[in-house]
Amino acid sequence: MKAKIGFIIVLILGILIFSNLKLKFGNDVGITAEMYIEKGVSETGAVNLVSSILADYRVYDTLGETIILFIAILGVSMILKGDKK
Repeated sequence: MKAKIGFIIVLILGILIFSNLKLKFGNDVGITAEMYIEKGVSETGAVNLVSSILADYRVYDTLGETIILFIAILGVSMILKGDKK
């Protein structure tokens, strides 16, 4: 049984490694990234480009991710706290 689990883990890791080798890094940026780079600071007024993207363009997405993370942490803490009788 341990050999099967080990084989599955090695297989999954191998697939992940080989699939990431196909990714090309350092390519030209896409259309959306070009728009963020060219107009991000001037449209938002933020000095930091990353902050301008997160706080203006993707505010609802970031807020949703934060809420989901908070709910997950709250759920895990409630489960771990449990009923100590």
